[in-house]
Amino acid sequence: GDRHPDTLNSINAMAVFFRDKGDYAKSHRLYEEVVAVACETLGDRHPRNLLYRNGMARLFHKEGNLEESRLLFEDVLAARREVLGGQHPNTVITMEWLLEVFRDMDDEDEASKLEAELSSISQ
Repeated sequence: GDRHPDTLNSINAMAVFFRDKGDYAKSHRLYEEVVAVACETLGDRHPRNLLYRNGMARLFHKEGNLEESRLLFEDVLAARREVLGGQHPNTVITMEWLLEVFRDMDDEDEASKLEAELSSISQ
């Protein structure tokens, strides 16, 4: 069915495909759909939904919507820290993407803090 986890994974895969192809409008519609359904069926802190929302934050970044990207990455990061832990690979990936957003926003203060945190994790 349209709410089954396998269906959500397929929708997410299509969103990633269109995002990476540069068709941001199609990708955006698919991300909105998968995130909305995942919020209803899995909850907003489910690891799968966090993956979908992380992808949507990457889309915002690629679109140049840095503020939306930052806000969503920060929300996903907080949830991943809570659900998966601060050193989980998926948490670290979100930190790396958020660092890139901070750099693109010329927010050196936040970038430096996050870079130091990432550095302490990798040691």
